[in-house]
Amino acid sequence: MSTVVEVPEPGTFGLTVGGAAILAGALRRRIRKSQAPGAGA
Repeated sequence: MSTVVEVPEPGTFGLTVGGAAILAGALRRRIRKSQAPGAGA
């Protein structure tokens, strides 16, 4: 994704955004499995 905004501290900012994105993705997968069990994805 090249839509990341450049900031004075790309290290901390990147880790925070990256971690949040990973957590959000994991939560979405868990939610989908809980809401639609048996529905292959």
